[in-house]
Amino acid sequence: MLRKKCLLCTSSSEKHKSVPRYVTLILPCDFFQLYGYCYQDSNDIPDTLTAITELGSPLEMIQLLQTSWEDRFRICLSLVRLLHYLAHSPLGSVTLLDFRPRQFVIVDGELKVTDLDDASIEESSCTSNSDCFMEFPARNFTLPCSVEGRCQNMNEMRNLYNAYRFFFTYLLPHSAPPSLRPLLDKIVNATGELHWGIDETAAQLERVLNLYKSGEYLQNTTRISKSEYRRVPEAFIPDENYRCWPSYHHKGCLLSVFDVNEAIEICDSYSQCKAFVLTNQTTWTGRQLVFFKAASNHIVPDPDKITYVKVID
Repeated sequence: MLRKKCLLCTSSSEKHKSVPRYVTLILPCDFFQLYGYCYQDSNDIPDTLTAITELGSPLEMIQLLQTSWEDRFRICLSLVRLLHYLAHSPLGSVTLLDFRPRQFVIVDGELKVTDLDDASIEESSCTSNSDCFMEFPARNFTLPCSVEGRCQNMNEMRNLYNAYRFFFTYLLPHSAPPSLRPLLDKIVNATGELHWGIDETAAQLERVLNLYKSGEYLQNTTRISKSEYRRVPEAFIPDENYRCWPSYHHKGCLLSVFDVNEAIEICDSYSQCKAFVLTNQTTWTGRQLVFFKAASNHIVPDPDKITYVKVID
């Protein structure tokens, strides 16, 4: 799929030769939006470079852990798509030397990089495998030395392991749909051991997305309702909320579902759930948002919603 490119202007003048290398990099707009840059004197320092980039929300890991799995998966997917592009960029494989959550922001639910000052396209030179040593706080790796005298895929692997230790371990498996957990665990383990490169990692995350969007992840689950539900079209229950986690609504239980059958399964799994309301709102994957309710004592007309009430003998 073709993406719109953010082509950044450069100059051959001596003054502009000091522009950071990332300014010459052509990035898809969904990864990095640079609106422009300018030179100005600042604090007696001549020709200080100022970059104007896209405004986003700071990445707060604690807040992310409280969001839905679907939104956390979106963060990881957008990160992997970025790293896949950097591994195959027009300049060669690009590594982010200062790879920390604070270097990223969230824009409309997507993860975007904001600081490429410490990006590098230099692959380490080597004479033997021992020269291709990557050290991290928890563990170390030794990569192969190629016949050309370069450490194979070091930039790519450094990015990937940092993605694993800062993002995947915290955001991918927790509260994921049970049938997706084996595949997600496989992705986390493979990246943590660097058994996969970015191409395979990206392909597997795209596979998870397709399974989730299509509803195929539900095919191996038993879908027999424990209860009977009465359908009430064009109706809504304004109150009778209860809290669940994770939820799209901090004062109620608002979750995304693939279809009505999944909504019934969720309601059956909560002892306090006595009804649910299908809304006309969808998430980024196209899944429908549903309010789960603790009672159905007060039902009001609403042309954009459908209510299902559990039949109690």
